[in-house]
Amino acid sequence: FGPFIYRYVATRRALDTSLGRVWLEPGSALLYSVGQDHEDGLAGEHVPIGATGDVVIWPPVKTLLRKEGHSS
Repeated sequence: FGPFIYRYVATRRALDTSLGRVWLEPGSALLYSVGQDHEDGLAGEHVPIGATGDVVIWPPVKTLLRKEGHSS
């Protein structure tokens, strides 16, 4: 992991996961860490721990997937 990064979500934005796309609503918070590539992808895509890309910590990705109707 790299450092934790906190972002305020000002507008509705997509977060791509291995199980599909979920949406972050305006006014929510996003806490993530850069992955093994050490590059900040602005948490546009969530990857499992140990993969190249960003790892979303909050909100819990499983909760977002359930809310969007994805089965995990």
